[in-house]
Amino acid sequence: MATRINFKDIYSIENDLDVNIIALLLEEYDISCSIRNFGLCSAKSMKKAPVKRVAVEAVDVNNARGILQDAIRKGMISPNGKFVG
Repeated sequence: MATRINFKDIYSIENDLDVNIIALLLEEYDISCSIRNFGLCSAKSMKKAPVKRVAVEAVDVNNARGILQDAIRKGMISPNGKFVG
């Protein structure tokens, strides 16, 4: 019987480089993540980068938040994103 995976959004950011670093950091701690792009396609929104949402399995939310907070504190990723959920 298949196990249902429950992903929760934890972080939102526009910077592609930061998203890649976040994915690598979480991978180092064996935390699976999903990254999705959000943004409407219109003339106005074309000037802004789409927002990326980072989601992790529900059981990993607290650990992942701690990892990201530590990475922000150390300057590994920019503080321009925000925690969600």
